Amino acid sequence: MIFYIVFLGMLVVFLGAIVILVGYFGTVGGAAASALVLWLPGINQLSERTHYSMADELNNSNPLYARGFMRKNASGKAVWADLRGLYYCQKATILPLCCACIYMLYIYFHDFGHVFWIDIIFIIYFWGLFLVWMVLRSYYCCCYNRDFRYVKGKNGIWKPFSYIAKPPNWGSYKPFHCKYQIDYEEMKVSLIKECKQNGYRFPEEYLMEDGQEALLFMREEEEGNLFFELIHIKEYSDEWMEKLNEIFVDYWKKYVENSEKKDSYGIIFLLCIDEYNTPLRKRLLSVLSVDQAKGRYRLPAILVYSEHSSLDILANYREWHGGKMYRKMRKELLRMLGMSQRIISM
Repeated sequence: MIFYIVFLGMLVVFLGAIVILVGYFGTVGGAAASALVLWLPGINQLSERTHYSMADELNNSNPLYARGFMRKNASGKAVWADLRGLYYCQKATILPLCCACIYMLYIYFHDFGHVFWIDIIFIIYFWGLFLVWMVLRSYYCCCYNRDFRYVKGKNGIWKPFSYIAKPPNWGSYKPFHCKYQIDYEEMKVSLIKECKQNGYRFPEEYLMEDGQEALLFMREEEEGNLFFELIHIKEYSDEWMEKLNEIFVDYWKKYVENSEKKDSYGIIFLLCIDEYNTPLRKRLLSVLSVDQAKGRYRLPAILVYSEHSSLDILANYREWHGGKMYRKMRKELLRMLGMSQRIISM
């Protein structure tokens, strides 16, 4: 509450400063005011917008951090930008703003007329810098959104377990949640049988430490290939997601890389987790949804065994973007689990 009061007060002061600058100094004052925008509290933090809630995190869960866009001494403070390009834009305003202030004060107190070429320099510089700042900010937003749709490694292979979910788009949050109690080994046997009966081939089992494992299948279809992966781990972590990416890359090299290229690939993965933890809640089980890329579709389902066993299927980010494929994969998973699509509307 205190933050919003302080922010509102600073916003009023800032707007008042713009009115004064433009009123007394015309276009030069307006240009200087455009530079002051870069210093508004929170203006350089993308996470101030709900859809970019992870954009200021200083770890690899933030695609902008993983890409190296964050400055070395990023601190998460509201004044200085953490994104390198926006930070440099801020620094580029300091000296010119001081010069512009001296120039405008001299005009005000000495009744001195504007010097045309000085006015032009300030106008071009400040508005040009503001334009660069806007372009950089838009570029960072595009990179963030693109990575939440589709990420590939240095080898060019899809990494479906990177940046799985983000806050949903307005009005399209329709997740699936229900109690689902079944022994993992029993479910595993049933799903292997379902895969064999429904055209999934190339089974591959990856055993990991402490009985943790991943089973991968693939079904070849006319319009594209569909993968199904059953995963069993003890706890969610970013490190485990990276291991699952490595497993998928290995499977892709074995069964996809040298086969006929398809326009579309989809993956259904059922992530069975023994213990609930904070990273799991933050990354997958809070109000989040999965964004689809053209030709790359994901259906994440999470089955948590601790406390009350429950199944969650993440919502689709946009109904009109990959919605048809999302519904197809969701229907497929529920059928394999022996559940009804009608439960979703209950």
